[in-house]
Amino acid sequence: MAEQHKERVNMNVSSLSKKLLEGWTLLSESCPNSSCNVPLVRNKAQTEVFCVSCEQTFDSSIVQPGTPKRSVYDEQSSVAPVPMDHTPGPVTRSPLTTATEATVQPPRDFTATAERYLTPLGTPAAAPVPAPSSAPPTAPSPGRGADRQSKSDKQSSLLAEKLLQGWTLLNEYCQMESCLAPLVRSRDKRKYCVSCGMYVVSEAEAPQAVATNPAPSPLPVADAAAQNFAPTFNYVPSAASSAPVAPHTTAAAAPPLSMAGGASLDAVRLGTVAALTSKLDDFRGMLVATPLDGTHQSIKHLREIITAISETCQSLSAVKGLQ
Repeated sequence: MAEQHKERVNMNVSSLSKKLLEGWTLLSESCPNSSCNVPLVRNKAQTEVFCVSCEQTFDSSIVQPGTPKRSVYDEQSSVAPVPMDHTPGPVTRSPLTTATEATVQPPRDFTATAERYLTPLGTPAAAPVPAPSSAPPTAPSPGRGADRQSKSDKQSSLLAEKLLQGWTLLNEYCQMESCLAPLVRSRDKRKYCVSCGMYVVSEAEAPQAVATNPAPSPLPVADAAAQNFAPTFNYVPSAASSAPVAPHTTAAAAPPLSMAGGASLDAVRLGTVAALTSKLDDFRGMLVATPLDGTHQSIKHLREIITAISETCQSLSAVKGLQ
């Protein structure tokens, strides 16, 4: 029963809306049929009165002349009568409630308003539809949008620079929180994030650190960092560090250099400098691969790397000063 009533009301609303859009006038009189009670409409020529529910045409004489037309905007907009013994004052009249005929334009929320008029007699009216909230959505902060745009422009510029240098743009993204920038790959197959400025090495790609004892060098040199520093985490070594580096002792405890195997002092010194330089490249790769997440473990790793770099530089200076 309720579904049939709702379907009937929707049909009446649709038909009445179509007539109003065609220029018909909504009248205050209802259909004379006792089981209908739907408002009548009249054409522009004022020669035909029609009921959209019964689909029946009536003679225009059933409309009393001078009768105000019903407003679908507000059914309570009629002016209250003024007592005769009261001094007349200014009367406020709604511009939509006039004694002259006017074409009624369909309201913005016509469905909810017309249901009050199109409900047949003896049928409970449907609950009014609440009007949607007219509050405008909150606009985003202009400063936040400008910062995001500036960061995006910077990332695009850095990506373009890497691509011009021969790097490859990957279908992968940085896993750092609040970054998610696309990754690029260098010619030596290393992944890099232009936004964080760091190389990205996954656990599966990082080589396992194996503690081994390399063969002793026939000519010990001064390098305390290569002998004492043993990193406890993984890193990506550079291509120049493929050859094993011999352990060294401190410069103060180093014995005089010998000419074993007929090697010259210059050749030994150049080989040692190359080995120490390779170690510096390894330490630089370790420094880049260490995540800057502010944890105690990462800070400890950074301190160890910096200490090893400092000691290696001191040893390199001592070797270069040998005559």
